[in-house]
Amino acid sequence: MARSVLIVEDQDSMALVLEHLVRREGCEPGVARDCATALEAIAAAAPDLVLIDADIEERSGLDLCQRLRADPGLVGLRVLVISARCARLDVERAFALGADAFLPKPFAISDLGATLRALLEPDAPPQAPEARHG
Repeated sequence: MARSVLIVEDQDSMALVLEHLVRREGCEPGVARDCATALEAIAAAAPDLVLIDADIEERSGLDLCQRLRADPGLVGLRVLVISARCARLDVERAFALGADAFLPKPFAISDLGATLRALLEPDAPPQAPEARHG
């Protein structure tokens, strides 16, 4: 059974790219354009991983990350945060709010694939190492 990945991204073109790349990794992607839709999708059928753009318009993707981590019913859910803001403080904040991994935009396709595979391994440790782009 394919692993499911919910992509939370408000930019249509980026959502399409991420959807394609997630599918290329053998996962079943879903897309939510905002936090409310993401929360509804997760409540209906929790995915294996949520890929969140930290900079979605309606509400911060980091707020969504924090909310997911506060839900005791979502303990095993993996969270990957992507962001164009990648100063050390931004990365630290993402991890402090519960991200398992962080990818700065722009990222290499190979980095996204490797990060997805690492996070979706059955025995993946929480707080997977920060992914970096070359």
